[in-house]
Amino acid sequence: MRRVLFWCGIPVVVTSLLVVTVNAENTNTRKKMFQRSAQEEALFGHVIQSAETSSDIDCFMDCSREQRCLSFNYKSNRDDGIPVCELNDQTRQSRPDSVVPMHGYYYYGPESSCTSDLCLNGGTCRPVIDDSHQRYQCQCLPDFTGERCQYPSEDFDINFPTRQSASDYVLLVKMPHQLTSFTVSMFVNLTKDVDHSFVSYSTPSIDNALFFHQRGSVLQLRVNNIMREFKPWKIRADGRWHHLALTWESSQGEVKLYIDGVLPIAVLNYANGQMIEANGIVAIGNDQDSYGGGFLAKDALCGSISRVNIWNTVLSRDVITSLAGKCGNEAGTAVAWKDFKKGVAGVSYHGEAKSILPSACTKGILAMKSVLFWCGIPVVATSLLVVTVNTEIFNTKKKMFQKSAQEEVLVGHVIQSTQASRDFDCVMDCSREQRCLSFNYKRNRGDGIPVCELNDQTRQSRPDSIVPMDGYYYYGPESSCTSDLCLNGGTCRPVIDDPRQRYQCQCLPDFTGQRCQDNMADFDINFPRKSTSDYVLLAKMPHQLTSFTVSLFVNLTKDVDHTFVSYATSAYSNAIFVHQRASVLRLWVNNFKRQFSPYKIDADGAWHHLAMTWTNVQGQVSVYIDGIPKVTVLNLATNNVIQANGIVAIGNDQDSYGGGFVAKDALCGSISRVNIWNTVLPRDTITSFAGKCGNEAGTAVAWKDFRKGATGVSYHGEAKSIVPSACK
Repeated sequence: MRRVLFWCGIPVVVTSLLVVTVNAENTNTRKKMFQRSAQEEALFGHVIQSAETSSDIDCFMDCSREQRCLSFNYKSNRDDGIPVCELNDQTRQSRPDSVVPMHGYYYYGPESSCTSDLCLNGGTCRPVIDDSHQRYQCQCLPDFTGERCQYPSEDFDINFPTRQSASDYVLLVKMPHQLTSFTVSMFVNLTKDVDHSFVSYSTPSIDNALFFHQRGSVLQLRVNNIMREFKPWKIRADGRWHHLALTWESSQGEVKLYIDGVLPIAVLNYANGQMIEANGIVAIGNDQDSYGGGFLAKDALCGSISRVNIWNTVLSRDVITSLAGKCGNEAGTAVAWKDFKKGVAGVSYHGEAKSILPSACTKGILAMKSVLFWCGIPVVATSLLVVTVNTEIFNTKKKMFQKSAQEEVLVGHVIQSTQASRDFDCVMDCSREQRCLSFNYKRNRGDGIPVCELNDQTRQSRPDSIVPMDGYYYYGPESSCTSDLCLNGGTCRPVIDDPRQRYQCQCLPDFTGQRCQDNMADFDINFPRKSTSDYVLLAKMPHQLTSFTVSLFVNLTKDVDHTFVSYATSAYSNAIFVHQRASVLRLWVNNFKRQFSPYKIDADGAWHHLAMTWTNVQGQVSVYIDGIPKVTVLNLATNNVIQANGIVAIGNDQDSYGGGFVAKDALCGSISRVNIWNTVLPRDTITSFAGKCGNEAGTAVAWKDFRKGATGVSYHGEAKSIVPSACK
């Protein structure tokens, strides 16, 4: 094999791996590594440029200078003795079916960073090209998430803070099942002895179609506004996780209540013959007094909830008892806990409701920390105290406490003060107290009695609360954060008491991923065919417009009609409609049409930038292609106002509000960076956008809003999100 490095301008050959670093005044430093194929073959059908070069190194340099080039085919000699260099805009990894045997040719492409053990739980590893931060990406099976597919999709909790507020709740739209029986199962950890709403299911006709809550220290159930109390049963606000389950069936009106896997009560003749309507809204953390609204502070949940699942049948007692044994990965048939995961289509978080990942729900119905003494002997090593939790119903957990180097304490967060003869006894007390996250320890006071103060915060969560104090030492979790863990301005926060994840990155708004390595705009949407079924919807655009700029990139694969953006309101199906018909670009505003002949986007397999601006002052429209202004016209929808709260479609035309799609209008190819501003952007700004597929975000609609899994977006048919973006 041959390896080539350019060091101080000198090529160094080391076998068959080509490496180059590109650094120009107007480009960021990039690094490409190309592996030559072992046999004669080429990537067929994706050539964007063909040239004559004297060596594969020169071909490699041509590829490095061409922004779209991701790989190349090279033949050292043809019949006429002239070598051939073909630059490709795809790779073996992205188009494996396009690699074919070809005499005299060799394929050069990015080396794969994937190994068989990188992606866990059945995830598929995909190499990431030309990114120094991320060399691979895992495509996870539906039930797993995380950078390496390491977390079950159910491995999160939802926390509602200690306040009671009408603003804190989570909505899931919609439950598509009609119910004549159900099982509701969940875990809760309550922090206040007040009223709590666990699950509220509302339909357009009945606000309490299914409502499970605790009021006045008594559990209550409502089915179709029929109420039943279960005295004296309740969930205690003791800072521990408890399992709660209810079953109901319509024929005899039989209800069974389970607490921590135990069946304390069963009743008959409740809501006999009733049927719960489908397509309602599920709320967690508060009560819907009206369909999707009517929330009151007094009904708000205080604490955390997890593993809320609803089945459209009555589960057996043995099954419910097993569910209570651990916070597992079960999924309801009517509503599944993973459907409430933040970012999943159809779910929305409101107020201070917060998704906690990974889950803190302890694996057992008693949810308290205990201590394992290995071989009966507690072990203490210098200033690092280690406690391992392991009982029959608990998974193994580990807490590590680091003693401060100087005398200091965490003030203002003490929840309990005790006497302890050793610092190890203090860590034992902390392990038994659910809320304890750190402690202050003083070996001797003036009376000779040592002091152990348990804290519900840490140095990392409250750095301003650390103060010098004579004789005291602070013991807290060791920090796993370093300055380079979180990328792109992300903030590292230590995660306490979880061997799987020792830190968590809080990302800036435009980034995501375990290390904030993924730009939320770094994706394309591909439409492979002409079909009524392939489109992407975003509901809703909350802005009224008297002017706009639409900016996007497209890569068309067929010379046919194409719909780029369709915005429909209840009044106008073509409130904004940008498309290409009969090889001519067209714009509709509030059903007024203007075409721009002879201007079009070519179906040449390359990315092209398109922008259109409009203002209702004189109805002025300007069209830009690849940053070049092509035409400006007047009198399109003069004095019109485009209504807010409509639906944005990409890839097909809405002939009615949210529907009416026709195959001939479908986009064939890929689209990226669709942004809409509520103003006319200057010419220089639009020209700069056309220079690269960047990270800009529209003020009315932003490209990141279309990211798969984002709230309010839905992908239909064979429309597919491509990550990372191929648009350069």
